[in-house]
Amino acid sequence: MDLHSEQRPSPPVSTSLFGIVAVGVGDGGRPALLPPPQATRHDRFVTPQEANLRCEAVSWISHDFPGWLRVRLVDVNNASWYFVDKVPVFTADNSRLEARLPAPVHIRCSIIGRDDGALVVSTAPHGVETEDGQCLFRVHPGQFDRHKV
Repeated sequence: MDLHSEQRPSPPVSTSLFGIVAVGVGDGGRPALLPPPQATRHDRFVTPQEANLRCEAVSWISHDFPGWLRVRLVDVNNASWYFVDKVPVFTADNSRLEARLPAPVHIRCSIIGRDDGALVVSTAPHGVETEDGQCLFRVHPGQFDRHKV
């Protein structure tokens, strides 16, 4: 090897918990996410698929307008994740929530990838996260609802 030749460092590569890979690209090597395989391309932009993820409202935090709920999501590993937010974030029809809990609701999410038969979803684009700040989840494909709950 020539001592005077310049070695170019390879771009940094990291893999997240869900196997989403970030690689260094131009613009000073800033990391960029690789597009998910099921995303649709519009020119240079990648649009993740939007979906309604079925969950269940488990308790009322407050009945004061607009109402606050605690909602549970069960992921592909049977782990429970809890969200607390306003009723309209989870359902457009709060009349059935008055009857009895638990009750079916949904969380709007973006499907951003696949991992071993599970789908990786993010609730971050919709401003929703768990009580401990988590917004990425691995869920079963059958956990989605085509219609708003």
